[in-house]
Amino acid sequence: MTRTHQLRIETKLPAQNVVLFGVENKKQLISIIFGELIRYRLLHVECTKGHKLVVTGEQPCPVEISSPVEISSEQVKPRHDPETYHEEADNIIVQQVLKCGAIAVSVISDDTDVFILLLHYYQKANLAIPITMESPSQGRVAIDIKDTVNKHAKIVKELLPAHAISGCDTVGAYHGIGKQS
Repeated sequence: MTRTHQLRIETKLPAQNVVLFGVENKKQLISIIFGELIRYRLLHVECTKGHKLVVTGEQPCPVEISSPVEISSEQVKPRHDPETYHEEADNIIVQQVLKCGAIAVSVISDDTDVFILLLHYYQKANLAIPITMESPSQGRVAIDIKDTVNKHAKIVKELLPAHAISGCDTVGAYHGIGKQS
């Protein structure tokens, strides 16, 4: 989605700290965003020109949103190839990048766990496709995963265990050693 096209959600959302407090609230927010992305036809026609957007919601099977090549083409269809039953979003993102079979991928995230996982699996799977990681916040730079892996090939295999020890989201940190210390 280009920066000039913004998704307009009609549903009034509660304060961020309220939404992020409970699992059920997060699920409801994901459901709202997923539903709006599926229904937002202008996004399908104007923003995906030549691109495909794979969106994951609560269900294990994501959907693909694309511009129709012809009037009868489906704009929204299920994508069974990157289907996953994992419950951790960071892992789901990386699994779907690995399974989607695209010629280039852009991951919209500014999460350190996603970054480390992308580096690790890019190298491990011996990928050669361009993958960028972009922050959802405007003004931040995009990170080229391929270039980063090539430039730091000697240490990439050590990053995953080092990150796990220092307190990533998916592994409990050692007592007294965490993100802050």
